Amino acid sequence: MRYVSDHHWESFIDMMIKLKIRKVFALLMNEVYGDESSKQLLEFQSLFVRQTYRWKRTQVSLHIPSRKESLKELWTNANLSDESSK
Repeated sequence: MRYVSDHHWESFIDMMIKLKIRKVFALLMNEVYGDESSKQLLEFQSLFVRQTYRWKRTQVSLHIPSRKESLKELWTNANLSDESSK
């Protein structure tokens, strides 16, 4: 993950999600493998936390109808009320 260029980062992360690599690493981290793989597992965890932070800070445009609908559905399913209506 460290060597993926910014140009290919999003497609790389999408591929990892489709292949469910995160779940595999989570299972590996629950096992005890010693020092051989612990460095790589911790590096993966660190890079994935960094990616999660990027997703958290990415602004979403409401000008794209599919995103607007997805956010509206998420808001509805979470049973949240609009703060401006209070």
